Amino acid sequence: GCFGGNGPNTNSDRFMMLTKDSRLMGLNFCCDSGFSDELQFHACHEQGGAQAFVYDPATRRIRQGNGKCVTGDSNKQKVTMADCEEGNKNQLWTFEYPYF
Repeated sequence: GCFGGNGPNTNSDRFMMLTKDSRLMGLNFCCDSGFSDELQFHACHEQGGAQAFVYDPATRRIRQGNGKCVTGDSNKQKVTMADCEEGNKNQLWTFEYPYF
């Protein structure tokens, strides 16, 4: 998942930030959904797509163009992508230092 792991995911759980150009980053890597339910860190690219995330401060959700939202999965202890659902507290995010 986006946090923990080996290789480029190592130590990625220290922080995450959402940049002004819609990238969800940790350390030197970008979060990439691959338009699936799993999030991983990959080298950043400038193509948007599976690395493009939009934060809505009114709803506190981070979504992609495919209707999926970044979701904390406490059972799997991972951050995943899932259908955006009204009232799902696992899809609410607050940034300590917002970049939007």
